Amino acid sequence: MREQTIINALQTNGPMSAAALAATLGVSRRTLQSDLRQLNEDNTGFIITVTRNVGYQLTITDSAQFAAYQASLQDQAQPAMPAKRLPALMHALLTTTEYLTVAQLAEHELISSKQLQRDLRELEKLLIGTPLQLESKAHYGIRLQGEWQSRIHALQQRGLPPHHQTLCQRLMPLGLDPAITAQFAGEVGWSLAVKGQATVPAPTTAAFAGLLADSRLSEEAWQFLTVSFAAKHKQLTTRLDHDLLKTKLQAYFTALDMRHKTDFATHPEFLSLMYFHVLALIGRLQKHQSLAGLSLEPLARDYPIAFNWAVQFAQWLTREYQIAVPKTEIGYLTTHLLVPLEQAHEAWSRRLYKIAVLCGTGGGIATLLCLRLRRIFPEAVIQTFGLNELTAIHELEPDLLFTVTELTETFDCPVVRIDELASDLDFANLRHELSMAARSNNTDTLVDLLTPALFFQTSQAADYHALLLALTATMTSYCGQSDYAESVMQRENFLATIYDNGIAIPHPLSFNAEKNAVAVVVLPNGAGGSSRPVKLVWLIALKRDQLPLHRTLTTQLAALMQQPDVIEQLVHQTDFTRFINILRTALEGAEQTWIYN
Repeated sequence: MREQTIINALQTNGPMSAAALAATLGVSRRTLQSDLRQLNEDNTGFIITVTRNVGYQLTITDSAQFAAYQASLQDQAQPAMPAKRLPALMHALLTTTEYLTVAQLAEHELISSKQLQRDLRELEKLLIGTPLQLESKAHYGIRLQGEWQSRIHALQQRGLPPHHQTLCQRLMPLGLDPAITAQFAGEVGWSLAVKGQATVPAPTTAAFAGLLADSRLSEEAWQFLTVSFAAKHKQLTTRLDHDLLKTKLQAYFTALDMRHKTDFATHPEFLSLMYFHVLALIGRLQKHQSLAGLSLEPLARDYPIAFNWAVQFAQWLTREYQIAVPKTEIGYLTTHLLVPLEQAHEAWSRRLYKIAVLCGTGGGIATLLCLRLRRIFPEAVIQTFGLNELTAIHELEPDLLFTVTELTETFDCPVVRIDELASDLDFANLRHELSMAARSNNTDTLVDLLTPALFFQTSQAADYHALLLALTATMTSYCGQSDYAESVMQRENFLATIYDNGIAIPHPLSFNAEKNAVAVVVLPNGAGGSSRPVKLVWLIALKRDQLPLHRTLTTQLAALMQQPDVIEQLVHQTDFTRFINILRTALEGAEQTWIYN
C-alpha cells in the first residue's frame, strides 16, 4: 500500500539511503525491505536496486508497463506522511465515542499495526496536560476520553464541520450575532459528526429545540449545547456584575459556615481568591479554554468533605451563571477550600494547652520531660507534679496528663503513660489524644457505627449500580435522610468512590441524616459494571454536624486499604462478630481525626 510513496520518493530525490527512505515512509527498515522485495517481485516495468555508499535507486526497464502500473495506483488510497498521520489519527478518535481496534486504525491510516502503536504513543504525549486522554482496554481497543465540551472544542480547532453553512442559516432565528451563530453552529455540527452516541431528541426546554427537532444526540451533547447557548445568549463575561458576584460569594459561604460551623466567610483572602478564580473560570469557558486538571481521586479520597463542597460549589455556579464547570476545575476548587481549613487546624493545634507531668523522681528527669514536651507544644503551660500532688493536678484541669507510673485515680483528660526518659513520645499519637479529647462528642469510630442490621453479604457477583440503588434505599429508611439515595448517586456519577484494593466508600454530597450509620456489603465474588474491582462497600450516613467524624471514618478506611491481607479476611467473613473483631484489630491506632478533612 506504500508503493506510490516509494516510487515518488525515488523519482523525486534520486538515490536514497535505507534510513532516509524508511523515515519518509514512517516505517521501520525491516518493513521497508519487505516492501521493496514485494515491488521487485511484481515485475511491473521497473526494478529498485541498492548500491553501497549510494543507496536505493529506481531503474525503469519497460516504460509502457511502468506507465500502466502508475495509472493503476492512481485509484488506490496511499498512506499519509508521518507529520499528517497524528492529526488524522486524532480526528478519527475525536469523531467517535466507541472503541477502535489497532487493526481498524492501522487500516484507516494505511500503515502497519506496529507503526500505529508508535503513533498512539506519540499522540498520548501530545495529550499530556489537556482535558483529553487515551483509554486502552483489553479486547476492546482504544478510545478518547474527555468531557463533551473538550471533544468539541478540539474538533473546532480542526476547522468547520460538515454542512456548517446550512446549520448557520438554520440557527439564525435564535437571534445571536452572526459570528456567535457561526460558532454555535460549529458546536452543533461537530456534535452531530461524532459517531457511537446513545442518542435522544433535543430537550424540549432548550431554546433551540424546535430548530433541531430532527437531530438526535447524546444527553451529554445536548447538555453541553444547552449551557453553551445560554452563555452565548447572555454574553456572560461582558455583563457580569462584579459587585454582585462578590455579594453572592459572601452569601454562599456564610450559609456554608452556618450549616457546617466553618469560617470561610470570615477569611477575606479566601473570598478574594474564590472571586478571582470564578472570574478567570468564566473567561476561560467563554474562550473554550480549560486548565490541566489535578488528579481528582487522591483529593476525593483524602479530603472527601472539601471535595464534596467543591462539587456543590461548581453546581451552584452552573445554576447561577449558566456555565458548565468542567471536572478539571474541581481539583483547584478543592485546594482553595482546603486553605482556610488548614489555617483553622493550625490555629487549633497551636492553642494554649495545659499539660501536667506526673514524675515520681522529680529533679533532672522532670526537667528532661518538660524540655522534650516543650519541643512538641511550644506554647503550652507545662507543670510537673509529684505522686503526692494528685489533688493539685485536678485543680489545674489539664488537657493532657503524662505519667511515668500507673495511676489508680481517674482524670477528666487523656492520660499518656511514658517511660522516665520520654523516649517513647510520639507527636502523631499525642496530637491524636488531644484531638479526641477536644472533640469528645465525635469519639465514634468505624467499628462503633457498624451494626448487624447493616451488615450484608452477597455470595454471587452483583451489578454495582443496582447494588448501590438497593443499599441506598435501605440506608434512607434507616438514617432518615430523605434525599440520601439521590445525593449518593449524584456523588457517585460525578466520580466513582472505588479506591485501592477493592474498597468502595459511597457517600452523599451533603450529610443531613437523623443518626450516624455505616453499612457494609461483603462481596467475595466482586461486582460487575464497576470501573474498578470491588470487594467491600462502606456506605456512610452522618448527621449534619458530624464532619470530623467523616474524616475519622475515611482515615480508618484509608488505613484499611493498605492492608490487602486483612481485606481478604474480611471479604470471606459471614459472621458479624468475627468481622468486627478482625476490623478492630486492623484499625488499632488508625483513628486520627482532623478538623474537617
